[in-house]
Amino acid sequence: CVLVDTGRPLPGTSTRYVMPSCESDARAKSAEVE
Repeated sequence: CVLVDTGRPLPGTSTRYVMPSCESDARAKSAEVE
């Protein structure tokens, strides 16, 4: 999935799952990665 703020795919996520927005869990994980 991608972050709505940046529109860039998150590291570790497959490009085939790229979407305009992420689930709350995905966003939470992205915060941990960063």
